[in-house]
Amino acid sequence: MRRRNHDELRERLRAGGFTPRASEVADVLRLLADEELGPKAMQAALAVPNESFEVARSIADEVTSEVRARLCELIGRIARGGDEGLVAWLISRVEDDDGRVRRRAIAALGKLENSHHEGILLAAWGRAGVRPVQPAARLAELRAIAVALGSCGRERARALLAGVRDGDEQLVRVATEAVIKIDRELARSDASRIDLDASLPGDTEVLLHVRPGLEAIVLDELGAEVETRMAGRGRVAVRGARSLRALFVARSFLHLGIPLAPRHIASGRGPEDAVIEAMTEEPTIAILRALTRGPIRWRLQWNDGGHRRAATFRVAKEVAHRRPELVNDARHAPWVAGVSERGSRVFIELWPRAITDPRFVWRGSSVPAASHPTVAAALARIGQAQPEDVVWDPFCGSGSELAERALLGNYRELHGSDLDTAALALARDNLSRAGVVPTTLVCADARTHRPSARPIDLLLTNPPLGFRVTSEVSQHELVTVALDHWCDLLAAGGRIVWVSPMPGLTAAHPRLRADLRLRVDLGGLQAEIQRLVLAPRSRRGC
Repeated sequence: MRRRNHDELRERLRAGGFTPRASEVADVLRLLADEELGPKAMQAALAVPNESFEVARSIADEVTSEVRARLCELIGRIARGGDEGLVAWLISRVEDDDGRVRRRAIAALGKLENSHHEGILLAAWGRAGVRPVQPAARLAELRAIAVALGSCGRERARALLAGVRDGDEQLVRVATEAVIKIDRELARSDASRIDLDASLPGDTEVLLHVRPGLEAIVLDELGAEVETRMAGRGRVAVRGARSLRALFVARSFLHLGIPLAPRHIASGRGPEDAVIEAMTEEPTIAILRALTRGPIRWRLQWNDGGHRRAATFRVAKEVAHRRPELVNDARHAPWVAGVSERGSRVFIELWPRAITDPRFVWRGSSVPAASHPTVAAALARIGQAQPEDVVWDPFCGSGSELAERALLGNYRELHGSDLDTAALALARDNLSRAGVVPTTLVCADARTHRPSARPIDLLLTNPPLGFRVTSEVSQHELVTVALDHWCDLLAAGGRIVWVSPMPGLTAAHPRLRADLRLRVDLGGLQAEIQRLVLAPRSRRGC
């Protein structure tokens, strides 16, 4: 096979998606430092990792230092698979004669996040301090080592970097950031979790985040045992709960958080100052101590967008200084401090993330576009469960509505049907997880199926909406034909509780009375939940 010439190779790299032949790898590697084609050459070399390493090892001492530096980056990326030969080659380049190569090798070694490399990097720090080079080059190397130690260092690296407190401002900054990262990693050796059963301190307020439109349902679920109020669209505030777990009696909220007192941004200060104050004050610490078992790990999230790296590190550094027990951990934190800015005010909410929602353990699998379990729970609640109910979900999917209705209390019969046999299999599994018996699940058409010899007391469903409707039947036909059929099956006073695909049409059905109409935001889809009741004396002759 003819080997491509230089110009042909460059054109193939420009086109992207290029996998070089073995005979072309050396030419590709020599283009790693090319201003235009360097990134394309890197991707091409990564497509043949074994060949790239063998060629890199053979040409490293004959190429320019700039190419050799890029080779360190390449081998570092390949070495993340754990090959010892690759790692050994990188380690050898930590002592390269050229500073650029050393810095690239050091950076690549740090990204492997292996604590066994701490000693190698500490030795490199010692050599850098006495190496006969220009001060700027020495500082650049020390900064590279500090960053790498932040990813793989332990106690010895921390002791070294904690002593970097004056001199080059940038070196002090990266050393400080590295110490924070090392502290975070050292703390990970101890388990950290949120205790849902722990007593909430004092008069702690908790915010339940709800789909807009379902606030009243959540208030009803919570009952009178706790103090509740509407706290804005999509939010319900609760005081007086015994624990976080006690709040999960409400099955229709999405997630919960603990709001801290709003802060005003003083003139000449930034939002990070407000975050530092809020995170380090005693009421915040009391909440975190009470609800956390093990080290208190947390991370910062700017809800209005952007990582704000400098601001985040400043907050992490100052909070760690004032409250050493708070460990900033970007990857394994059970607590997230969500920050939102509104003009000159800052709002901070503590979100418990590392918890298992105790409400929906029955949900093993779901089908695309299936009801979110909180929506299914809301529909079941609106259905006003009665112990003698004969219940049918004609579009049962993976069984969410049936599971949630069953968990509300006794029923006479529970039926589900769907045209998707795979969905019915998932529904059987989910209902089994929920301990729901007896249940009848069949593959059947909602427009013609009769699930029981008895009249239906509660028809509970979230039907196909929009693109989910099968192409064989229009949405209008599905709704009108199905509703007429359902009316024939309903008991006197029987209820249809559903997310209506055509709310105006279904609420005006002549045989049904709209008992409740609730506009709800279903994740960007504006929908209407309806409770329709069979009109008196309409069961026959209507």
